[in-house]
Formats: sequence, structure tokens, C-alpha cells
Amino acid sequence: MVQEVSWEKLKKEVDILSIHVPLTSETRGFFTLKELQSFAKPIWLINTARGEVISFKTLNEAIDQGLLRGVLLDVLENEKFQKFTDEQKAEFEKLASRQSVLFSPHVAGWTFESYIKINEVLVKKIKKAF
Repeated sequence: MVQEVSWEKLKKEVDILSIHVPLTSETRGFFTLKELQSFAKPIWLINTARGEVISFKTLNEAIDQGLLRGVLLDVLENEKFQKFTDEQKAEFEKLASRQSVLFSPHVAGWTFESYIKINEVLVKKIKKAF
């Protein structure tokens, strides 16, 4: 059963937080260290939304402080490795070396149905072009 609760109630009770938000001015950088410190207990964090909602640096600091028990990232703060800043490179390498951090290849939203839809859209675009 799913039940809607307030953000404050969720922060008091949650063990696993799976993020599913679009990237907007409100959600970009929303998960700060201060926000994670406001959770009642250490949590497991899953980000399949947009990488920019939480930085590599914040993730590392939260793990170091015991705020996060572990992290699963399907998205990254910067999706282009070649365009990482020096700080992002260092923080990413630190994340990647941790036993409590897992990465998936940006496939959390892939389903059989989504694959069909992507191909249908692609075929329509090709037909329109020719």
C-alpha cells in the first residue's frame, strides 16, 4: 500500500529514499548536506532521477558523516566524464572506490514498453526526414 506523507514525516521514518523528480530550479542541488542531516537516521539513497539533485561532494560528505548507509546511482552529477571538473573527478573517484556505492548504467527507466516507444518515435522522425 502506498500512502502520501509530508516531507517531514518521511524524513522521520524512511530507511530507503528513492529519488524520482524532474530537474528543475527547485530540485537542482536540493539534497544538500544540511538536508541529509535532517533525516532521523542513516538512510540508503537511490537516485534514478537526475544527477544534479545531489553532488558527488555531498554524497561523499554524507557517507563520511554516517548519514548515508549506501548509495545507488543510475545518474551522475555530470553525465559526461570528459567534462568533469577537477573537483568532480576527485569526488567521483572517491565515490567509486567505496564498497557502499553502486552505479548502474542509466537504465532505471528502461522497460520493454519504453524501448518500443523510443523506437517508434525514432522511426517517425526518420520517415518525416525522408
